[in-house]
Amino acid sequence: MWQLHGPAIFELKQLIRISDEDFRAVEPFIKDNALHFNDEAIELDPENAEKIAGAVDEIRRNLPPKPKPATTIPDRVSTLEKMCQTIVFEFRHLADADVGSEVRFNLGLTLKCVTDALHHVNSQHGLYPSDSNE
Repeated sequence: MWQLHGPAIFELKQLIRISDEDFRAVEPFIKDNALHFNDEAIELDPENAEKIAGAVDEIRRNLPPKPKPATTIPDRVSTLEKMCQTIVFEFRHLADADVGSEVRFNLGLTLKCVTDALHHVNSQHGLYPSDSNE
């Protein structure tokens, strides 16, 4: 730690609770034994601990949000399965509803387009065995 951050991290950790990750965000604000924030140099000593904690909290709040970790393939498949179940439920619900012939026709066209698109994905990638191979 000393080699990586020098004495500043130890001085700051004696004054406030701060993680190594947060220190890396605050480190550019520390120069000459002071935290430079909002045009003020706050000396790193115990009498300024409260002021330093407030400045560090403000710096933390202004950090860009951490990027979300990439979703795993199994999680994506699980999400897709839930979406498909929702779509099937909605098709069934609309098919059972008392709708006019134009709406029913459009629902049928939508179902046909989705079915064709999914068959095309399957034929391109062989995700599910074809019934014709039996």
